[in-house]
Amino acid sequence: MTKAKAGKATATVEGEKRIAASDARSQLATLLNQVAFGKIRVVLHRRGEEIAALIPIEAYRLLESYLEELEDRLDIEEAERILADPTQVPIPLEEVIKKHRWE
Repeated sequence: MTKAKAGKATATVEGEKRIAASDARSQLATLLNQVAFGKIRVVLHRRGEEIAALIPIEAYRLLESYLEELEDRLDIEEAERILADPTQVPIPLEEVIKKHRWE
């Protein structure tokens, strides 16, 4: 986690605002409107430590899709590693179904 500068809301980079979590409580509606319609990001901090962020839903959906894609890649790499390992013995589908009682 990154340490934030103490104090009130300050713009750190274009399109981003930093604010103490305690101050954000009283400004939540305004902050949400700024994020939703102004397309800025708000980083919340407590005692100088960054704890959360408010981001536009479009950015969230994009991060979600990137994470899903990364997880898929990692799963593929693991499967390829296992398939390339000569010590791994394939388990017939019927055994898996029987073991887990899938029908």
